[in-house]
Amino acid sequence: MHLKISCVSFCLLLSMFWCSAQSSGKFLITRPLPDGTIYFIVPSEIPAQNEVGPLKLDFTYFHPAEPSPDSDTVVVNGSIYTRIPVKEITSIIFLPTAANPIKPLDATQILYIEQVKGKWHSRFSTRIRRHELMQLLSMDSGVQIEIVAEQRTRRYVANSKWYKRARTLSPILSVEFR
Repeated sequence: MHLKISCVSFCLLLSMFWCSAQSSGKFLITRPLPDGTIYFIVPSEIPAQNEVGPLKLDFTYFHPAEPSPDSDTVVVNGSIYTRIPVKEITSIIFLPTAANPIKPLDATQILYIEQVKGKWHSRFSTRIRRHELMQLLSMDSGVQIEIVAEQRTRRYVANSKWYKRARTLSPILSVEFR
């Protein structure tokens, strides 16, 4: 009888864990290549505080089989949705904490703009360091992104969906990126 109760308890606990676990396949695509591995973090939305639509970000990192000092950059591609077309981004700052802002390695490039359902969609690209991506993913709260474009500051604040995704990705990538 005691063994039966223990087995039922174990199965119940295991099913609770199994149902609450997140599949990284929804958030992360990994492709081995002959000279390394490419990691793609699928787009995630970060709600806008003062704009018509969210910021959508995706990250791509190539982890070479033989890393070099120049191989630790992550490509950050993003989409913003605004009332007016954004033709140039003056600055973008990732704020995992106010004391430690993350600034891109080079100028942010506008890839294209288009009008969609009365909103302007501007797609951009920039780069940050791999350890900065890990810093963003390891934060439990307070992640914000400020984009200055067309003489206006747009602020995006991470929500529970961002943190849920980050809690899934951070431990996986910290092992993969060693």
